Amino acid sequence: MTMPFSEFDARLAVLLRDHIPGISAELTDFAVAYWDGDRVVYCFLRDDGNGKLDEEFDPNRYVWAEWHDEFVAWLADPRYSARRAARLHERCAAVRRGRLIAAIHHTATRACPG
Repeated sequence: MTMPFSEFDARLAVLLRDHIPGISAELTDFAVAYWDGDRVVYCFLRDDGNGKLDEEFDPNRYVWAEWHDEFVAWLADPRYSARRAARLHERCAAVRRGRLIAAIHHTATRACPG
């Protein structure tokens, strides 16, 4: 039976809130999640294998159907790692800012040709 993303997210939130700041859930070898104080944040890990965060993503819109089984299996055998909480939040915020700046720049260059 397929677990809705909202249920998985709620269960993961409870588990992450119970940990000290800086603990991330190692969902897969390419994705982690952490509690930022308000919500669960999902981030990809960089492809170079150094364990650093790459970009934030929304599993509900992006990968839930594809990675459902792997994410739900994590609930039966949770794995965590210690990361600097501030670093996690800063990294994902920087990615969001970069997207915003790129979008503003793209809009400005389309509105002002030449």
